[in-house]
Amino acid sequence: MSKARNESASRERDIVATAARLFKEKGYRATTLEDIAAAVGMLKGSLYYYIRSKEELLYLVVRDPIREVYSELEAIVAADLPFTEKIARAIANHMTVFHLHYPHIAVYLHDYRHLMDKLEQNVIETPKQYQRLWDTLLRQGIDAGEIRDDVDVTMAGYALLGMCNWAYRWYNPSGRLSPQEVADVFTKIALQGLTRA
Repeated sequence: MSKARNESASRERDIVATAARLFKEKGYRATTLEDIAAAVGMLKGSLYYYIRSKEELLYLVVRDPIREVYSELEAIVAADLPFTEKIARAIANHMTVFHLHYPHIAVYLHDYRHLMDKLEQNVIETPKQYQRLWDTLLRQGIDAGEIRDDVDVTMAGYALLGMCNWAYRWYNPSGRLSPQEVADVFTKIALQGLTRA
């Protein structure tokens, strides 16, 4: 890769990281392209060399972390493992990606509605697809006899994702618990409510 391309890629990463921080701090709606340009030390017009719109910038903020968390969950669902191991890995995956890509994932969880047109162009990146993967995982647990058969899969999926996703409101990357420790607490809560005695 040429020096110019390296510099361009580095500049784009700076813009995306800055946008993630400002979207998290101020909110997507309240953050302007002028704010982002000023924070990276350029004029607003110069941003258009790297992006076409604020919506596209929001998509770039969340694209790679979302692909990562979805891809790993697909692998977990396909793995030949006991349900209890799969659910532990799925929750740990969610929280680990959240931690590694904070505040990008927090921005996604708060502002994904502004991205629905972009997300629907690539079905794997929609929240509905992610929910379907969790539903599949829970059905596997029922089929294996590891989950009580009176569990409503859709509601259980909403509950698990609600528990994990709400972390965007309180999570602190430098807090007292690691992402794995948070995942362990969530897994214990989930398994005590889902699995057979």
